[in-house]
Amino acid sequence: MKYIITLFVAVSLFASTNAQTEKSKILGFRDFNWGQEISEMIVDGELANFIKMEKEKEKDGDYYILAEENLMIGNVLLSSIEYVFSKKDAKFFKVILTGKKIDSEQMNFIVGFKYGENANIDTKDDRVIKEWIINNVSITMKDYTLHKFELILKSDWEAAEAYRKNTNVSDF
Repeated sequence: MKYIITLFVAVSLFASTNAQTEKSKILGFRDFNWGQEISEMIVDGELANFIKMEKEKEKDGDYYILAEENLMIGNVLLSSIEYVFSKKDAKFFKVILTGKKIDSEQMNFIVGFKYGENANIDTKDDRVIKEWIINNVSITMKDYTLHKFELILKSDWEAAEAYRKNTNVSDF
């Protein structure tokens, strides 16, 4: 009987741990997956209508907004949502959500409730920066003192894909 109870407890713990791990994975943003190309992104059965933004300082990728984007996240009305595609291979790897300062507390609550306590916190000049690390995705909340907040989700999907391939080698 002790063996059955021990086995049941072990299976239950494994199942709940595995469920939490699966829940905490961030596969992308809204209906888009990390690593997708613009030509693969579909909204309501049609090719997504992305509009390229001109950003002089940004060297990590090409920035786009989605025409007629729903700017609500929970109870927060955002100012913009920017999708970033890498310059190297034009794959989706980052999204930047910008909102008004008065909504930063609510956005902090949303991220904290969904992903738990932040891993890091730092104060720089005019902003407080909080960071969460969820598997291969970093979430950075920049809460500016005066006028806005930025929530940045950045995936290292290439490293995760390389890890998956390298841990499933069957050649030898």
